[in-house]
Amino acid sequence: MCGIAGIINLGGGRPEQGLLDMMGAALAHRGPDGAGTFIDGPIGLAHRRLAIIDPAGGAQPMSSPDGTWVVSFNGEIYNHDELRRELAAKGRIFATRSDTEVVVAAFERWGADAPSRLRGMFAIAAAHPAVGRVVLARDQFGIKPLHWMHAAGRLAFASEIRALRRLPWFDTTLDAGAIDQFLRLQYIPAPASVFRAVRKLQPGCLLEIDVPSGQIEQRRYWSPSWGHHEERSLDAWIERIGAAIDESVAAHLTADVPYGVFLSGGMDSSVVASAMARRIGRPPIAFCIGFEDARFDETHWAREAAGVIGADLRVETVRADALAILPELLDHYGEPFGDPSAIPTWHVSRLARREVKMVLSGDGGDELFAGYHSYGSWRREQDGIGRPLHKRLLRPLLSRLIPARWPAPRRTATAWFDQAAWIPRRIRDQLWRPELQPREADPETSARLAGLDALDMAQALDVESYLPHDILTKVDVASMAHGLEVRTPLTDVRVLEAAAAMPPDLRQNLTAGGVRGKAILRHIAERLVRPGFFDRPKQGFSVPVADWIAPQGRMDKEMAERLADRAGPMAQLLRPEAVQSLCADGDRHHVWLLLVLDTWMRGEV
Repeated sequence: MCGIAGIINLGGGRPEQGLLDMMGAALAHRGPDGAGTFIDGPIGLAHRRLAIIDPAGGAQPMSSPDGTWVVSFNGEIYNHDELRRELAAKGRIFATRSDTEVVVAAFERWGADAPSRLRGMFAIAAAHPAVGRVVLARDQFGIKPLHWMHAAGRLAFASEIRALRRLPWFDTTLDAGAIDQFLRLQYIPAPASVFRAVRKLQPGCLLEIDVPSGQIEQRRYWSPSWGHHEERSLDAWIERIGAAIDESVAAHLTADVPYGVFLSGGMDSSVVASAMARRIGRPPIAFCIGFEDARFDETHWAREAAGVIGADLRVETVRADALAILPELLDHYGEPFGDPSAIPTWHVSRLARREVKMVLSGDGGDELFAGYHSYGSWRREQDGIGRPLHKRLLRPLLSRLIPARWPAPRRTATAWFDQAAWIPRRIRDQLWRPELQPREADPETSARLAGLDALDMAQALDVESYLPHDILTKVDVASMAHGLEVRTPLTDVRVLEAAAAMPPDLRQNLTAGGVRGKAILRHIAERLVRPGFFDRPKQGFSVPVADWIAPQGRMDKEMAERLADRAGPMAQLLRPEAVQSLCADGDRHHVWLLLVLDTWMRGEV
């Protein structure tokens, strides 16, 4: 786990060593164990290292023995032992045990096809200076970030936007459309960023840069497969999914440093912690965050799960002054990021880093195993599943006879993102200054999603947008701010392949009486903890935002005045009178997103 950065002078000329050093320094928190740079002609790479595998032998940037390829790499490759054996059988001799050397050898052997052979989390810069070729690649799920910009005859890239901002040619022009997406979704989906000049490489994609010609080509090397369901018995599916998770946890435990696990007491983290405990044969160290407000505190569930699993639990309480870290946190994200659970994630990462350098987490379980209640309402709307039979038959007829009163369901990406919107379009239209009104655009999705059933489509959209750009971004940035590596065994290619092959009703039971998500995972989890342990309302990683921004249930007058300040930076974009009205309406999540935007703009603009 590391931080990477680089400069490629497409017009020729060596990148400045001082600029590479400054970019690396901006990423020092991601890699406190070592630093390195590489310059050859117009190609410059910078690296900051957090040593997890082979601490003595994995220094970067790392070159192949003959110097043809050089790699700066952030992440972990979980099939590196398999690839090492395969490449050794073809004559490659390895000098270290590091997964970085396997990545170098993979590019030697397969060139730009190497990323498709890797299983793990990664952002890679691989250069072939002799021919002027550079490949930038991001892992299949987008667990590790990679930002890039093309300006003034140069292409620069980095793990975080803050490193790009060290460059003298950085363009600070804001992207109104990206900010509108933030207000809509609470995150900015790739490929956009808050700055027009900065792009995020999308999950499962790579950039190929031909330095002599200046040509830049982006292509997708991997896509998740949905809609190909397999018929198996319930017991067979429990066995298959359980085996896939156990194997993934085992693969994710490769490390030469102390490690632990995040344990909330929820289904996903409990499954991962239990599989971890069985694999290592001793009590794992577990970490959990609680709240003073009992409505949001789940530490009692975490303690019970830890007792059954045999985990050694550490607990810390996040208090009402948690907002004090918001400016620092947003500096690391480099742009507005509105998921409030980033704050407890920052705290639990700090707690864990006091004892370990790596933890496992249960992120991805809801997206892969259909845990969200929104999937149930979407299926009812789109397919009528769970409705009484007469209503399922009546709705299509009424849609044809009285389309204005009974419009047909729209199974599109736009419809899905509309139902997920935190601030609806009509309110955002009122917020924006008329001359800046952006055109609404959906996160980029593929036409291959057309024709999927309702649940497959919803999960596919979340796996391509919400999971990488909210959940995984939140965890990466909040944890790497403390130099902690977080691995996500449920967000794994082989686990996804198994989960997506299940018929929808085995992922989520939907009846007229309610929704029961993660149907198969629930069977597995309750065998590991106890029957009925997870029969409670789904809470997720919820935080008391309303209490933080409105003590005693009253909107803080000073905060409302700050957000609607006509001299404040947010007034450059949004109408102060509309902001004032939104604050008065009392929707705390709307106010929270405005607070995040205002805090970021005051620190950065």
